[in-house]
Amino acid sequence: MDLGKIVAEGSPEDLKNRYGPKAVIDVELSKPPEEPEVVVEKVKQYASGDGVIYRNGGLRVHVNDPDIASPKIVSEMVGMGVGLKTLKITTPTLEDVFLRLTGRRLIEE
Repeated sequence: MDLGKIVAEGSPEDLKNRYGPKAVIDVELSKPPEEPEVVVEKVKQYASGDGVIYRNGGLRVHVNDPDIASPKIVSEMVGMGVGLKTLKITTPTLEDVFLRLTGRRLIEE
């Protein structure tokens, strides 16, 4: 549901399987970059759709193939001088599904 309108129906698992990205890469940065928007734009080339979110000192990247995307993302960020603290590959959440269906996060910051 988005702004009072039903955008998709199904169980949480069904929605994640149908509309979510194949995988999500969560990257925790050792320190915030001076220009986070530049980092987001560079990383978008490895994401599925526009699935890159920068928040709380890290990135959440929607990808189709994490085995291919994760080393490229790391290489790109290291080349830009961005320090990585951790990188985790996870499954999509309902917030990821909402972002994909509406183009925005559940709660905009």
